[in-house]
Amino acid sequence: MRHVSLPAVSPVMDESRIRAALGGELSLMPQDAARLGHLRQRVQTLTAPAGRVAFAEIRRKAEDRIVLEDEAVLSGTGVHALLRRAETAALFVVTLGPGPEEAIRAATAAGQLRDAVLLDALASEAVEDLARAAQRFVQELAAREGRAATRRFSPGYCDWPLEAQRVLDGLVRFEDAGVILHPSCILEPEKTITAVMGIGPVGSLGRTISARPACAACPRQATCPGPENE
Repeated sequence: MRHVSLPAVSPVMDESRIRAALGGELSLMPQDAARLGHLRQRVQTLTAPAGRVAFAEIRRKAEDRIVLEDEAVLSGTGVHALLRRAETAALFVVTLGPGPEEAIRAATAAGQLRDAVLLDALASEAVEDLARAAQRFVQELAAREGRAATRRFSPGYCDWPLEAQRVLDGLVRFEDAGVILHPSCILEPEKTITAVMGIGPVGSLGRTISARPACAACPRQATCPGPENE
């Protein structure tokens, strides 16, 4: 099994994505525009991006599970659909570090609730930026090897339970990126994303790569908040 530290990335925190994420009652108010720029800079300052990816060979495949080297098992029809034609699984963790969450808690404790909402939206988008960068890293690495890579798929989506975090932790070693996995499978820092991708020959993967197979048959696909629905 091969481990690689992900290169440091400065999150962009695109305002259009933040507006979409806030939506409804929490949509941006006119007075938020200038404040958002200030808070974006603050999140940038507080962020300590870290990430790590593990590459594990796929040994066996069953209808609802994928068996990796060292006999690690990824269970679920969604993850099986994603990896069913792949040869290698790329599993990663990315995190902002504790700084943004500490700022959110401080703003809440001080009664600065609007700032707390905006900081949370910015930090959530910032960690998504890191996950997108990790996905590109894996895709570009696969391309250099003459192979292709799937989209990312995270525990907690489709039928892949949060308990799968334990398997990912055993393979990726979250602590090496400064992330703690609690017994409840909650991650600390909270602004952390884990995911799996598949890597394999371009020809044999075919439409499995571009059609997002993990989501194709899901009844929640129209309303799913996950990155596969971007």
